[in-house]
Amino acid sequence: MEDAPRATAGWGEWAPWIFVAGVATYLAAPLEPGWREWAAALGCTAGVALVARWRGGWRVTAIALASTVFLAGAAWTAWAAHRAPGALAEGMAAATVSGRVESLELRSNGVRVVLADAQIVGRADPMTIRVLIPARFGEPRAGELIGLTARLSPPLPPLHPDGFDLPRRAWFQGLGAVGFATSDWRTLAPPPSDLGVAAFHAKVES
Repeated sequence: MEDAPRATAGWGEWAPWIFVAGVATYLAAPLEPGWREWAAALGCTAGVALVARWRGGWRVTAIALASTVFLAGAAWTAWAAHRAPGALAEGMAAATVSGRVESLELRSNGVRVVLADAQIVGRADPMTIRVLIPARFGEPRAGELIGLTARLSPPLPPLHPDGFDLPRRAWFQGLGAVGFATSDWRTLAPPPSDLGVAAFHAKVES
């Protein structure tokens, strides 16, 4: 029992770094880990935990705690990666889209709108997309359900080494496609009475 405080001393400082190491290891892996790799990692962690439980010792206990946090970081990253919506497989010259305005960002040539749960004709699964609506088409309201025709494409890779990595940014933002409106938008449903986070984001980004 006296070993437990020793094993956890300074844990608040080390645990975040070990968690991040698990995240980085998953992202750096050349291949997606399969169930065998996850089972092996879980088995090793459980084995160290059992040794720590039976034999004690602050070193073994610290290793068990570190292994658990490391595996938690990798598992959380895998969960986040698999729950992210898939990107558009190929460009669409004239996609008919409907979605709710999640946020707006004013630009010099119009307004950049993020549409949540956007339905694209010809695609079964909804996704979050970002489209630029030219200034001549006006500006929708946050929370409004709108429909439009847009030219869409998957997030494009950097044009040169060390360039802006749009796919990486899009992945963290949950964006499956980007593009620009080729027709005027129309209102399909008004905003809900309580816009919540969508309205707050829209005001901040404006």
